[in-house]
Amino acid sequence: QIKIKIKDIHWKRSFDSNSLLLRLQDTMEERLVSLSDFLVAPTIATKVWKDECCFSFLTPETAPEGLYLNLSTFQSFSKEFVPLDNQRTGNVLYLNVKWNREQDDDEQENKKAKIENDEKKIEKLGIGIEGGFSSLADEIGGKGKLIKEYGFVVFPEFDEVIPYPSNMISIPEKLVMVADAVIAMEDASTQIEVKAWDASEEPRPVSKFAENLEQLDNGIKISPHSSDWKCADSGMTENLWLNLSTGYIGSGRKNWDGSGGTGAALKHFEETGKKYPLCVKLGTITADGKAEVYSYDPTEDCMVEDPLLGKHLKHFGIDIFDMKKTEKTLLEMEIDLNKSLTFAEVLEGNEKLVECYGPGCVGLYNLGNSCYCNSVYQVLFSLSAFQRRFLYGVGEELKELQRNTFLTSPHEPQLDINTQFVKLAASLSDPFGHGLQRLGSEQILSVSPKMLKDSIGKGHIDFSRMEQQDAREYFQYVLDKISSMDHSNSPSKQDPGKWFSYLSEERLECKQSNHVLYKQAVSNVLMLKIPLEEQPKSEAKEQEKELATVSFQECLDASLGATAVAQIDDFLSPSTGQRGTAEQYSTMGTFPRYLAIQLKRYVVGDNWLPKKIECRVPVPREINLSSFRGHGIQSDETALPDAFEEPPAAAVTPDPALLTQLMSMGFHENGCKRALIAVNNADAETAMQWVLTHMGDADFADPIPTTQQASAPSANPESIVMLTSMGFSEDGAKLALEECGGDLERSADWLFSHSDQLEDLIKKSKDKSASGASGSKEEDVLKELNDDSTKQGKYTLRAFISHLGKNTSGGHYLCHVNNSPDLLDTSKDNWVIFNDRKVAKSKNPPFDHGLLYVFERDN
Repeated sequence: QIKIKIKDIHWKRSFDSNSLLLRLQDTMEERLVSLSDFLVAPTIATKVWKDECCFSFLTPETAPEGLYLNLSTFQSFSKEFVPLDNQRTGNVLYLNVKWNREQDDDEQENKKAKIENDEKKIEKLGIGIEGGFSSLADEIGGKGKLIKEYGFVVFPEFDEVIPYPSNMISIPEKLVMVADAVIAMEDASTQIEVKAWDASEEPRPVSKFAENLEQLDNGIKISPHSSDWKCADSGMTENLWLNLSTGYIGSGRKNWDGSGGTGAALKHFEETGKKYPLCVKLGTITADGKAEVYSYDPTEDCMVEDPLLGKHLKHFGIDIFDMKKTEKTLLEMEIDLNKSLTFAEVLEGNEKLVECYGPGCVGLYNLGNSCYCNSVYQVLFSLSAFQRRFLYGVGEELKELQRNTFLTSPHEPQLDINTQFVKLAASLSDPFGHGLQRLGSEQILSVSPKMLKDSIGKGHIDFSRMEQQDAREYFQYVLDKISSMDHSNSPSKQDPGKWFSYLSEERLECKQSNHVLYKQAVSNVLMLKIPLEEQPKSEAKEQEKELATVSFQECLDASLGATAVAQIDDFLSPSTGQRGTAEQYSTMGTFPRYLAIQLKRYVVGDNWLPKKIECRVPVPREINLSSFRGHGIQSDETALPDAFEEPPAAAVTPDPALLTQLMSMGFHENGCKRALIAVNNADAETAMQWVLTHMGDADFADPIPTTQQASAPSANPESIVMLTSMGFSEDGAKLALEECGGDLERSADWLFSHSDQLEDLIKKSKDKSASGASGSKEEDVLKELNDDSTKQGKYTLRAFISHLGKNTSGGHYLCHVNNSPDLLDTSKDNWVIFNDRKVAKSKNPPFDHGLLYVFERDN
């Protein structure tokens, strides 16, 4: 046989006879015709996966030979996995897709641009935006124009690439139609442009005091010249705030670094009976009506908008159209301070970090607000149980297991969680063994886990979208998805998520009888309160002073054990049948192999909106929770009955007169009775409307049951109204009150922290009520955890996730991981920072600023 590269025919003219060329062309054309007969062009509803290999992270640009797209399934593969795809599908015809990037040869310009980028001024409190902190909006690929080339390959002849379009071979019309459709379509997981975070764009509420603001006629007029402004208390001439009701000019609060003012503006608000809350910062007023306005009122206590600012300033002789900005806004002040505060500390901005590459140091591209996903993936793959489950590592045996996973994967492996986890594990642990290469001297070795993110988030109301989400909620969601997958599809496989599960033990004591009740529940994240006393928020709360420090032990004491007792008022005692008080607290029933701890930095404020607790919590490398282990009911304690059944409400009896009136209209007696019971004997007209609506019901004429099933204790109606007024459904409000023992504040906190799973939790609650018993899976988990005899709760920190921003639905997540092979040996500590695609050795891990910490049990 004569081997020849068809694409080279047009310039290789060393043949003595053109007949050979013609015969080869005819043979190839006939083969393409026969293979294309069975092809179907993709439609708008067809998923075409052409930008990334299904089983690796190689792309048409990074794969040396490009990718090979199966023209039957429209799935792409690197050269290594084409034989495996052929084994799975039997397909032999592929579209070769190869991208080349024209590089800029002007090295001087590139060097100049790099210097300018390194020295750029920070002008915005944001990440991934022009003028903000280190850019995180990663552009996958290098710079330069992208040139795309196409060709056809018939497996296994990889060398015989037929260019498309071709001048030498006549491509069958049907194949042309299919190829053109594939080339024109977007990739199934087309990357959406990365959304940057800009703190300056966080919306400010319109103050409720603005519309009817009281302004005193005290004759005060403010000079339009900034040189005439000074604080009435201290004489300061900077950071001045004008009270829009009284005309008083006072300085702002003192910053943590000693700068700022004396707090005279706030003091004036307090001394005048807290009646005049709105102040504007002089020097920030511009002719377009914009300025820094703050409300000191406790119900707002934040930066606000005053839509009538021009009118309010005119009262004191200030013409807004003559004003120019001469002072820094609070945001600009915050930027200056953040260069040396939390942003810099978490990002280790003051250190020259050394980038690291290779196994265990592969970055993850930000796919558009996906930093919360990236942080969770990196933390999970730092744990040996997850590494074993998803074949993380190197070696021929592991590689064969990986290939077997791919071979037996579902028809659409791009959306199979197990396949995509194995794919990610393979590249994180052995990037160079899976074809990954750095694209250039300025490029960092990283991959884009978009298929994994899509497969996990598929069908979820939040995680399927491109908005920022709560990393802790995603962490728990991923564990649940893995557990469900392993229990339903592969019972023999070890579910790594179960190593986070533990029993929390709740002790409740009735203070009337002193009887106690112990309850167990399965959890996988230990939530710790931060016992920081509320401080009055001012126009510069974040800069008032150096961040307060709360010890980790204080957080434990405020959350676990007898030091964290919560009092329940209006408790109906099953022992006495009377209402009184009760006390409850939680302990650790078991100690899991991996312990996830979240510091509750985000809580519900007085205005029912989430807010962040700004403080330092130095989390130690090693912790011991042994003293917080529960031991169940003791010999000297008397058990409290599980529940107290209140007498059922008296059953509604149909009113005889109304019943006669309805029946006289010709309706069935049983149907009339049902109507009167349903409307509580309101009146004949209302009952008749019910009859007309329900007379088609299957049980309309059935006899009324003589007994009614006792209903569950109802929640306080006033509490339900309060929670539903915050936007939650009635079912959600009832479930929250049930979960939190009727406590309104805890119920609101519970709703905010479970908002993404609320519908699923409501459904599970209803299903459980309908079945009258919990599922066998839950019982099995409880039994397995109760069999855990581990008594010691000694742990060592493996990894933690930090968050920058004011709430978990925005901002930015990153994580730090200790890649040490032996956590018990401190000399082997190897902390690495994972900031999306940027990976570096960590010199000063920000243990004080973490949000979610993952510990490994020592024994």
